[in-house]
Parts: sequence; C-alpha cells; structure tokens
Amino acid sequence: MQYSTSKGCSYEFLAGEDIVKEDIVHRSEENIINVTTDNKQRQKILKRIIVILFVLALIALISICVMFFQAVRPQNYIRPVDENSIEMKTAETLAGPDGAFIFNYVTTDEYKSLKIYYSEYYKGKLISKSNLEIPYDDSDSPENGQILVVPDFQHFTVKLVAADKESKSSVEIPVLDNVKGRDYFLRTATQIDEKTSVKYGQEHGLVALIYGDGQCRSGSILDYESGNAPVENEYVYYISVEFCK
Repeated sequence: MQYSTSKGCSYEFLAGEDIVKEDIVHRSEENIINVTTDNKQRQKILKRIIVILFVLALIALISICVMFFQAVRPQNYIRPVDENSIEMKTAETLAGPDGAFIFNYVTTDEYKSLKIYYSEYYKGKLISKSNLEIPYDDSDSPENGQILVVPDFQHFTVKLVAADKESKSSVEIPVLDNVKGRDYFLRTATQIDEKTSVKYGQEHGLVALIYGDGQCRSGSILDYESGNAPVENEYVYYISVEFCK
C-alpha cells in the first residue's frame, strides 16, 4: 500500500514498518555483501579443513611407512631373555642357586667372528681381560643364537656359553682366585634390561658380576661400557660381546 506526503516522498508499508525506497536498496546491497562474506568465510573454513585432513593423512602414511620399514629391515640386536619366561625359569633351576643370564641375538649381516670378553676389575681398575672367540672363516655366521653366563659361587667359577643351531662353544673362568675370605663375600649383578642394537666391531656389555667384602653396588651396565667402573666394588667380572666384521 502506498501513501503520499505533502513533501512528495513515497513510502511503502513493509512488515509493519515504513521504509524509504532508498533504504530498501541499501539493505539489499547489505544482504548481498553479507552473503558474499559468508561464502568467503565458508570457503576459508573448508580450505582449513582440507589442509588439516591432508596433514593427518600424510602423518598416517608416514607412520605406516615407518612401521613397514621396521618390519622388513634387517634386524641386528641382542636382548636378555625375559626373567619370567619358562625358558629362564628352567635355566635358573638347572643352573643352581646363582641362576643364569641368557641373551638372545639376531644378526642378519655377515661377520667373521664372535668374541665374548670377560674383564676383571678391582676397585674400579681393570686388571685383566680375555676372550672366548668363535671364528666363522669356513662357514656362514649364524643369524641368531644365544649367549649364556652361568656363575657358580660355590666353586668360584663362571661359565660362558655361545650357542647357535650349528655349534656350541664354552669356557669356564675362575673368579676371586686366591682371594682371602672369599667364602664370605657378598655378591650381586647387573645386566642389560632391554633390546640393544648390534654395532659391528664394537663391544656390547651384557652383565657385570659383582663381589665384595662388606658391600656391593650394582650400578648400571653402562658404567662399564663407558669405562667408569664403580670403585666401591672390590671385584667385578664384566662380560661383553663383539660381532667382528
């Protein structure tokens, strides 16, 4: 419905209110601007969502590739047998009161020999070092095997055994040889507690057997790998292994 005023201005009655025609045009322009602005904001949000989804998909793809690589790549490691496993419980029963330390190794690379070192420390100082060497000059080196360390305090010996599916080698070394009062010594041990990557041509610590008259500090096997044997312990027999190229 249209009305005229004395000043010649025209009005329209719209939704219960009088709106000047110029206002109608202005509001239509505002609506168009608002719609355009909303579309641009939606496009920005959509682009952000696409970028986020792309990044997540890329992360997932990288994770899958890493898992696949770890599954198929050559495995070269050594690790202790789980102390709660049936294998370890059986070995401890057969070994006697001092138990046993068992380490499984996997080596997919070829190497010329396996050396098991036994080093004797007295109050933190190295006083002797020998090794049990298993050569593989005439045969392929085994891809997996076991190293056993079996202490026997009653007879003051430690037996070292290296075994694989083709062969078995062992040596028995004396401990606390000719040491006075050794029957009353305390004893403890420390060993690696997780899987360790094999680095060829480098010694890897396995276990340290510790004996002392009055005190024993087990410490960490890393102390011996870094050459920092604890001085508090009187006698330590440090067992390490090397895969020699």
